[in-house]
Amino acid sequence: MVPKYHIRPASSTQEDGKKILEFTDSQLPYLAAIGSAEQWGSASVSVRDAAQQKYKRLVERSEEEQAWGTDWIKIFILDVEVENDELPEYVRRLRPSRDQESKNAVLPVAAMILEGRSSDYTRPVLPEQDAQNPFLYVRYLVTDRRVGTLSKGSGQKLLECADEEARSLDIGRLCLDGWNGNNYLLVKYVVLR
Repeated sequence: MVPKYHIRPASSTQEDGKKILEFTDSQLPYLAAIGSAEQWGSASVSVRDAAQQKYKRLVERSEEEQAWGTDWIKIFILDVEVENDELPEYVRRLRPSRDQESKNAVLPVAAMILEGRSSDYTRPVLPEQDAQNPFLYVRYLVTDRRVGTLSKGSGQKLLECADEEARSLDIGRLCLDGWNGNNYLLVKYVVLR
């Protein structure tokens, strides 16, 4: 099975805000299994109305034409295209209804949120924005664990997309953070790679 990857801007008509929350929920059992439940907690976020409304508004803002600045936001979804016959049974139920009868299925498997400002909790080490050396902030990067290996490599592809977006804005650096709980396991993993 050789999937094809497509990166597209998030769409409110495709309910991508809800998908991002579902991707987050799919990570919760894994994070708990490796001792990192504190990172995102253990309660489902995709069923919370407030979270659904927040992510719906974020996607709608991302769809608007925006000038670069601290209020800038762009959300991307990575879809994987694969032949329906090659989909594992546990993934078939995730297919969009429009793909049920077609030869290929297109499944959203990962999402990335880029912003023009850093998170509040990173301000001690990363300024809000630096006019001399501006940055594009990777606010959120998440994959859908329900699709198994179909999301393999999607994080790298989305970070390459972030790099291209930064270059198109004439911005020379990307910034992101990693959760430092669980004895710095995530930070150690990222640094050693």
